[in-house]
Amino acid sequence: MTEQLVQLADEAASYFPAQLAKAGEVLDRVAAQRSDDPKVQHNAAITEYLRGGEHAPEKLLATLEKLKQRIDDARAESESGEGTTDPTIGDADPSLTAYNTAIVLYQLKQARAAPAAPARTPAPTARRPRRARRTPARAPLPPRAPPAGP
Repeated sequence: MTEQLVQLADEAASYFPAQLAKAGEVLDRVAAQRSDDPKVQHNAAITEYLRGGEHAPEKLLATLEKLKQRIDDARAESESGEGTTDPTIGDADPSLTAYNTAIVLYQLKQARAAPAAPARTPAPTARRPRRARRTPARAPLPPRAPPAGP
């Protein structure tokens, strides 16, 4: 990436998330020069989703899944030695798209459909179930006095 693109990317990051409109404008300029870069596509999709008031989660999920699949396929080809390595993939990490997919699915209350955690993520420690609190024994209440009357 050229120095100018790095500066634009830094500028977009400085606007995110407080000024989504400005961040989107800067990302559009970066995307005009690096339209095939999965990092740029990922950041543009997230920014567009947030700018739109989070009203199109299905569109974001589809974009994230395509990006993750593209990164996974390029990594598999690179590791197996088959085909040519996609230079636009670079150091793109599929775990970031999986993470954002899981967040959106959680927000949609579809956490069971979220992708499995990457193997390198340490498993959470098991918690023991909480026991019900025992209330201390109380002394019995004194009997009520009969109402005073004529």
